[in-house]
Amino acid sequence: MHELSLCQSAVEIIQRQAEQHDVKRVTAVWL
Repeated sequence: MHELSLCQSAVEIIQRQAEQHDVKRVTAVWL
């Protein structure tokens, strides 16, 4: 289940970045 924690961390980072840039919807993520 290590992959799950990596994905959860990535989602948290994406959410924080979206909030900082006043983004309402994330449509794509480049890893």
